Amino acid sequence: MDYERATGWLVRVYRGGATHSKFFADSLHGGKARARRAATEYLAVYETLHPPVNPPPPPPVNTLRPALASTRVRGVSETFHRLASGRKLPCFSVSYRLEGLRRTKRFYHHLFTSRRAALKAATEFRRDVEEQMMREHRKRLREWAQQQGGSGKAT
Repeated sequence: MDYERATGWLVRVYRGGATHSKFFADSLHGGKARARRAATEYLAVYETLHPPVNPPPPPPVNTLRPALASTRVRGVSETFHRLASGRKLPCFSVSYRLEGLRRTKRFYHHLFTSRRAALKAATEFRRDVEEQMMREHRKRLREWAQQQGGSGKAT
């Protein structure tokens, strides 16, 4: 900060929705360089005493809310795929995220004995993928707990 009546260094830290500020005046610390050194040392001590808290990664599937898909199965929706000729192929589309990549797999009605069989295959695939997504989530939780200095056990 550099105002006419007050020159110095301001340390401002945000933690958990709160703000902590401390001003280091040049005149009280014997000049700009010493005030800056005092401010950086204060910040280093503050950071060790109050380390930033990273929230745990969110779960890949929110089971608390109802499925919004027309099929009543989370991640499975009924749609169509348009061919280059303009023809529409009805299908069930399964959306999921693995290894940080958003993916989609289609289950075309005409490749199964019935629409119901295609829905069953799409639902089974989605359940298998959800298991993989949960395994990835538990792995990320263990890594997060280790970064936080915890035991590494994720529930």
